[in-house]
Amino acid sequence: MNNIVRPLRVLLVSFALLGYQVGLTRYFSAVFLYHYAFLITSTAILAMGLGSFWALRKKAVGGDVERPEKLPWFLALATLMFFGLPFIPGFVPYLIGAGLPFFAAGIWFARLYAAHHRQTAYLYFADLAGAAIAAGLALTVIDALSVFAIFALATAAAAAAALPASRRVNSALVAGLLLVAVITTTFWGPEIDRNAPAVQGTPNSALLRSGGELLFSAWDSFARTDVFAVPNRENELMVSIDGGSLSGMWRYDGTPESVAWGEEYIGYLPLALGARERVLVMGPGGGRDVHLALLAGHRQVTGVEINRGSIEAVEQLADFAGGIYQRPEVEIVAGDGRSYVRSSQDKYDVIYLSQVMAQSADAAGYALAENYIYTKEAFHDYFDKLAPGGYLGFITHDEADLLKLITTAAEVLAERGVSESQLDRHLAIAFSPQPGHGDIPNPALLVKPEPLTAVEAEAFTDVAIEHGHTILHVPGMPGTVVTAIAQGEVTISELVADAPYDIRPATDLRPFFYKLERGIPAMLILLLFVSGLVATIFFSTRRTKTNASVKGWFALLGAAFMLVEVPLLQYYTLFMGHPSRSFTVVLAALLLSAGLGSALSGRLRSRRNLLYVLPLLLVLYPWLLPQAFSWFAGAGLALRVAVTFLSILPVGVFLGVLFPLSLAAMGEQGREESIPLAWALNGVMSVAGATLATVLAMHWGFAVTLYLGAALYLLLIRGLGQVILQE
Repeated sequence: MNNIVRPLRVLLVSFALLGYQVGLTRYFSAVFLYHYAFLITSTAILAMGLGSFWALRKKAVGGDVERPEKLPWFLALATLMFFGLPFIPGFVPYLIGAGLPFFAAGIWFARLYAAHHRQTAYLYFADLAGAAIAAGLALTVIDALSVFAIFALATAAAAAAALPASRRVNSALVAGLLLVAVITTTFWGPEIDRNAPAVQGTPNSALLRSGGELLFSAWDSFARTDVFAVPNRENELMVSIDGGSLSGMWRYDGTPESVAWGEEYIGYLPLALGARERVLVMGPGGGRDVHLALLAGHRQVTGVEINRGSIEAVEQLADFAGGIYQRPEVEIVAGDGRSYVRSSQDKYDVIYLSQVMAQSADAAGYALAENYIYTKEAFHDYFDKLAPGGYLGFITHDEADLLKLITTAAEVLAERGVSESQLDRHLAIAFSPQPGHGDIPNPALLVKPEPLTAVEAEAFTDVAIEHGHTILHVPGMPGTVVTAIAQGEVTISELVADAPYDIRPATDLRPFFYKLERGIPAMLILLLFVSGLVATIFFSTRRTKTNASVKGWFALLGAAFMLVEVPLLQYYTLFMGHPSRSFTVVLAALLLSAGLGSALSGRLRSRRNLLYVLPLLLVLYPWLLPQAFSWFAGAGLALRVAVTFLSILPVGVFLGVLFPLSLAAMGEQGREESIPLAWALNGVMSVAGATLATVLAMHWGFAVTLYLGAALYLLLIRGLGQVILQE
């Protein structure tokens, strides 16, 4: 019986943990700035390694090795803390609350694998299968039900894994916990999401505390969207994404006069060079940019909005927004803007990007987040979809963003035959002075693949002067940075080298546009230090007779896996067309195929030379995947999902072999007391590996990250026989 029940429990616990991890990421992104969410979630996962290390203290652990007795209770307490308590200043309490379930799971997993090392291959298969199911379902659960629902479902799965208990009272308590999770999710999930006191009390939700009224709230797998009525703003509602950066929803009665005041906004300038036929607005949010395009006289406006919550808000608040998205000359598409551009057959006179991905407005907070909207390859895609005489219009956040867009435009134009000496003829720049908002707040940038005409330059100048904006550059204007580049006084390379920011153009293999500080972000340094310190403590323990080479092998294995997983998750983002969809499909495919590899690990032990296929594939993938993506770029979603699964399958299978094979070998050799330490080192170094992968990707790209992963796997495979199998 236990041969069935035990793997099922492992599957349920693994499902619960990954579902909980996805929920943490979504929850903390709404409560904190992105970099704090990244820190808390990563450090919480460290707790699993700490739990495995704690399992070495057998007397301190106690309990039933077969059942995760404490896990459902820790998950229930964490859920209660996140959705029931007011915001607690500082992130340490949330770090502890988030980490306790992982700590309990680490104890249970380490003890279970040590006690049943002969079943390692099948237990690890169940482990990865449970995680794969969670990867496939978690975001769907959030979208269909609520963010609270994924926490409740994780708790319910853990409670099911803890049944049956040895005492009836425990069985009743766990069953009761399961019932409560199901009932609350079914009937009150969205309401719990909406009224979560910690989310409403976060410093990012200052609008509520300043007298704002919450009119709309939606929380899905992409973001939490809130709309507030703010005192003294009768004609504008504020749309908040993940509790932070704001955009406007304007009062509209169907006439241009009701929104004509918007012409004073700097965002009107890039659209005001004369009426055009077709405009593509990337990320229209609450509809402001659509209003601006219509005010400028453009006849057909297509908006592509990745955040469905923003579209839903405009539709539900139609009495205020005036049905702007339902106008006959307006088409709104829910999806990723870059993917839409690549698949569209239309040509556009203007492609307009005003602070797209609004939740990325804080460069410090979102330096760790990928953004494929502003890469060099994205510029090429946009230029390819411009009609003759068309141009790109940008509104950026500040001088740093502006400089990065200028260097990007310069390199892309150079690749299309425009030399630096001609650059000044292709750009126009202005900003609107705002005391207290920096030297160059929200600058407007025009980039045209052909030289700007005299009429266009004059129109840009006239509109800017009429509305009180300051011109930074138009063709022929002396004393500007762009003119200095054109006249040879400074090169783009010198500008990049001398700037106080990291203004190197972002690329699809290094898509960190908002990574503006030079060097390694402090948050990543902190994570590397903490994970390295914990790993050092684990490495130096004398509670087992595990030698240094074995410890090092498991530590490298944890890091190597993440050095492969992190870039693979990114490689497929554009191909799948949406970051959430890519995460779901790629992670599920990777975990399922790794689970298959675990099930086959015993058979591959005698044929382990086949494992050398893994580093070979990892070296080839940066060359093979782009080719495959180009072949199937226009395929339907089902075929692209199939291509993703099939391309990940061979790598995933080999990735899933080494860990269960090594644990089983240690058990066979009578070294099962070292299995908890192996779990601990592997878990802690997986956090270090994920952090290192991000550092490498920021500086050298995802391909280099994958190459390092290949090198580590080559070392691990070469050392498998001597270090682990002792052959």
